[in-house]
Amino acid sequence: MAEYLVLKTEELLDENNTVMERVIYYYEHYTIFNEMFFLETEPRTMAAPIEICIDLDVFPGIYEFVFSEEEEEQPCLMAIRFIKPGDMWAEAQTKD
Repeated sequence: MAEYLVLKTEELLDENNTVMERVIYYYEHYTIFNEMFFLETEPRTMAAPIEICIDLDVFPGIYEFVFSEEEEEQPCLMAIRFIKPGDMWAEAQTKD
């Protein structure tokens, strides 16, 4: 389990225009960054099944990601839990 700053999601559709997955745009170590870092870097992305993305509706927001504990090349995202709304600049400023 770890907390991430999720900026947005985009829906991935199949050939019938059914939402199958969402691409999650997030920052992993957001609390150590500052405003200039966010302006100069791209967020990470991860595709997640639609079933576990139901509660992804607050952007930016702090979410807890739960990954499977199995040893795999790519970690498997098992669940997402909303923690609180996220403000990138406020998070960075409180660390000063």
